[in-house]
Amino acid sequence: MEITPEANEGRRRGLSRRAAILGGTGIAVVSAAGTATATDEVVTYRSPTYRVSPMPDTVTAPMSVRITWHTEAPPTLTAHLTFDDGPSPVWTPRILDTLHRNDATATFFMLHEFIKGHPDVVRQVHDAGHEIGVHGGDHTDMTTLEPAQLAGILSTTRHAITEITGVSPTRMRPPYGRLDAPVLWAAHQAGLDEVVLWSHRTGGSRQEAQAALDHASSGMIILSHDGRSSVNDAELDAIGWLLPQLRARGFSMTRLP
Repeated sequence: MEITPEANEGRRRGLSRRAAILGGTGIAVVSAAGTATATDEVVTYRSPTYRVSPMPDTVTAPMSVRITWHTEAPPTLTAHLTFDDGPSPVWTPRILDTLHRNDATATFFMLHEFIKGHPDVVRQVHDAGHEIGVHGGDHTDMTTLEPAQLAGILSTTRHAITEITGVSPTRMRPPYGRLDAPVLWAAHQAGLDEVVLWSHRTGGSRQEAQAALDHASSGMIILSHDGRSSVNDAELDAIGWLLPQLRARGFSMTRLP
């Protein structure tokens, strides 16, 4: 079916109206266990340059935020594991068990709504030697939020992690990997000096994980999930399959350097 420009514009307007009704947030889905498991995403069609960065005209100190897809290749073969959308009392402990069995550490990018609901799982991740970073408040596309509002959300999330673990995060990952200049400004305002994206992903099957293995390179950053509707048994199986494969090829699996 061909989509005419008029129909596409109508779709865009419908999504904009829906976003306005939702107030820029999604709809939390509650599982039978009584925990929030998903946030319905608001799709946008905005260019990363559709809005300009806030002018830091009163700032006299350096302002910078690093964006990382792939780290500098370490001397030994290394893959950096990252997990988004947790913590989850269902999935995160299973991920931790998989990492422990494979002598691996990882970086977990967490959402404030789940940090508040499951501080014990946050402590479990920290106590197991993993890094915790900021993923936002409730998985809203950060390019739809006003800069000052977003800076407040990032600061609140960072503070919540610090209160639980005693360690202040320095890294963040935007939901869906979407960012623009105001998102970078807000990250700096919140004390986060690195935005981490990814170069590879485990995907939802062994076949997808095979693609990451086929293109493995030292310093690779692998995206996986441990919360919301983003993770399921198939992805957990893919992770459990991929890690021994990487180990057999001489890779160590670690949190971000």
